[in-house]
This record gives sequence, C-alpha cells and structure tokens, in this order.
Amino acid sequence: MSAEPDRAASGGYVLGYDDAVVDKLAKRNAQREAAFLLPFIPLQGRVLDAGCGPGSITRGLAQLLPGGSVVGVDFDAGQIERARGRAAEQGLANVQFEVADVTALPYPDGAFDVVFAHTLMMHLRDPRAALAELSRVCAPGGIVGLRDGLGSFDRLPGFPEGARVNDLHELLMAAIRASGGMPDVGLRLRGWFHELGMAMVRSQAHSVVYDSPADLTLLCSWHRSLLQGRLGRTAVAEGLISAEALAGFMDRMEAWASDPGAISVVVWIEHIAQKPRSDEEHA
Repeated sequence: MSAEPDRAASGGYVLGYDDAVVDKLAKRNAQREAAFLLPFIPLQGRVLDAGCGPGSITRGLAQLLPGGSVVGVDFDAGQIERARGRAAEQGLANVQFEVADVTALPYPDGAFDVVFAHTLMMHLRDPRAALAELSRVCAPGGIVGLRDGLGSFDRLPGFPEGARVNDLHELLMAAIRASGGMPDVGLRLRGWFHELGMAMVRSQAHSVVYDSPADLTLLCSWHRSLLQGRLGRTAVAEGLISAEALAGFMDRMEAWASDPGAISVVVWIEHIAQKPRSDEEHA
C-alpha cells in the first residue's frame, strides 16, 4: 500500500474528527444508511465502501454478505485504524480497510461488483474525478450506489446579529464550500453518471424528520458538538460568524428544542447506476 494520499486532492472533511463526530459516524449502519442499495448487492459480491470513516457501515455490509467480500477506504489513517480494530474485535474475516484517495484508487478496473459511498462526494474538491474512479473500479454490469447531499440540512433558529449567514443551513453550506466541497452535489450526480455512460437505475430522495423532544435534544447536542469543533472554527476563521454570535446561537438552540412547534428535516438524494456490460457498450 502506498503512502497516505494527498488530502488536498480529496478535500477537507469540514466536520473534523472530534470525539462526538466520530461517535456519531460510528452509529451509522448498513441496514439504514445503505437500505436503498441492499437489494442490488449479490450475496457473494465484491463491495467497495468509499469514504468509510470508522467503518460501521462497511462492517455491517460484511455481516450481511458472509459469502462476499467488502473493502472500506478512507483518506484518514486514524479512521482506518479504528475500523480495523473494530473488525478484528468482531472477528470479521471478509472485510478489510485501506487508506486511499478516492480520486486514485489502488485497484484494477472492474475490481468490485458494487461500489457504495455515503455522503462522501459533497466533501471532495473534485467529485467528478472521484465518480469516474468509482465507475472505473466497478465491474461491467455492476452497480454504483451513492447517497449524498441535496443542499438541504437541518432548519434551526436563525443566527443572532454578527453573522454573514442567516441560519445553520447556510453556515453548513458555506463551510463545506470553504473547505473545497460541494454541498448540493447530489443534484449533479445523475448528469455525471450519464456522461460516464452509466445507466441510471433509480434516483430518489430520503428524509429524516426530527420532531420528538428526545430527537430534538439529541440533534441540539450533535450540533453543539459540531459548532464547538472544527466546523465552528472554520466558520469563525472564514468570517461567516463571530465567536460571540456562535455562542449565542448555541444557547438559543436549547430553548428551540423545548418549543412544541420545533421540527427539523434532513434530506439526502440516493442514486443507483449500472455500468454497461462490454457487449452493451459495443451494441
């Protein structure tokens, strides 16, 4: 395996890797986050999970495919180390994790039957190059399944005076762009698949609604951890909001969560595309 890839090529993960962020990523699972793709994965298939983070989805896929094999890649060596350790604890023999840049994957053409990525493309500096690479390592007749940004995030109370953005939705969009990402990339993926000659199987939206007191309290805790971590530091450094205004917003979140009318919705878009078989390409 080559040395750790150039992070500038992959872009920056604006949420950072604070404990609260990694803990939340580690709670993701294959049955929920990859539900849209599971019916398309052969039981003995070779699967790539690109941008796997701490590997909870990857390990879940491996458990669902005892006759198959799953590879998780991420540019952050710390996340890969964590993923490997957890897989060893679970005794999973059909999963492996490697440090890799998704714009230059260390695998031959057609190495995988299914290629999957969850909220990866929105953080990349060159998502089109990454999509081309994911398509390259997908076998003829294989599937690429992506869930990614739709440019729609949690709607929370507006920011106090002293911010260039009006609410957390705008701050997230601006911070991702400042880190070199594209928060609404999900709206562009279908066209890019077409340019690559991939056949679209399905595009659909997926939403999660937070409206119960427990869910809203959990959501506030999550956002507080983000705003106290790398996301908040990036926002202040980029002049999107002052440190004082950011602190004021976090205080207002607590009151908002106790409002019986409070509601928050997160929306993603899910795409499934099939790579043509060799005979189809020349038909």
